[in-house]
Amino acid sequence: MQPHQPAPQMQPYQPHPKVKESAGRQADLVVSIVLTMLYGTAMGLIWFLSLFLSAFATDSCGAQTCRYEYLAWALGITDIGGGVVLLAVLIAVAVRLGRRRTAWWIPLVGIGIQVILMAISLQLIEQIPG
Repeated sequence: MQPHQPAPQMQPYQPHPKVKESAGRQADLVVSIVLTMLYGTAMGLIWFLSLFLSAFATDSCGAQTCRYEYLAWALGITDIGGGVVLLAVLIAVAVRLGRRRTAWWIPLVGIGIQVILMAISLQLIEQIPG
């Protein structure tokens, strides 16, 4: 027969100490959010201005024939393409921030792509009057 052993003492639950986030991580979070909001605001402005673009782009046609298919392509590239890029930026920033990875550069890439889309769109608009 074994001698009686005392029951182990129960220790009170002690949560893990909170890890303080670094200043770089906080700066990345703030810059990522600000740049994404800036890009989203710019896209909203682009969508609003594209409502007037269709009217002004065909003003110079006069008696000439207009190539409206170029206008449709230009608006599609700017509006739909820009919306897809904005959605991709939002998702990518959320995923990278959730995984605690740097994300400040993603909105900048989105803005760069949007500038390229706008340049393509403007080239198409110049071709409308024929």
